Amino acid sequence: MMGRPTNPHLIAWFECDHCGKAFRRYVSEQSRNHGERYCGKTCLVERRRDPAYWFWPRVTKTPTCWLWHGARFSNGYGCCFDGGKPRRTLAHRMAYRLKIGQIPQNLLVLHRCDVRLCVNPDHLFLGTHADNTHDMIVKGRAGFQKSVPRAPDHWTNGSCRRRR
Repeated sequence: MMGRPTNPHLIAWFECDHCGKAFRRYVSEQSRNHGERYCGKTCLVERRRDPAYWFWPRVTKTPTCWLWHGARFSNGYGCCFDGGKPRRTLAHRMAYRLKIGQIPQNLLVLHRCDVRLCVNPDHLFLGTHADNTHDMIVKGRAGFQKSVPRAPDHWTNGSCRRRR
């Protein structure tokens, strides 16, 4: 009959990674949670519900920007779930909330570096929609500032005939 080992040397004391409480566990059971140590299922579920638990492993820190490697919206900005809520949010907004604090209503989180996947809190700042528009114009990212391609000269010199 196979069961749990009865050797007392195979039992060890651990500290819960969530609540800090001491608990005993068979050493062989520690490999189940990828090295994480929780005193019970309640602490395991609560810890994994914390946005910081799953957010920061999806970030690669480079010398300048911290790049998001999770999901993306179609516009190129990082996308993540908002702490158990069914709604998705922008990754740089989540990074701001985790490292700096709550975002006041009607304010946006803007990038100093203009890298859409950057979640470095040092590169993020709060601003209004007008601030965002002004920042876009100053940095030359406004769509109306881009030059419209001109027709090639051979189209305008009369050598091409109009088709019907």
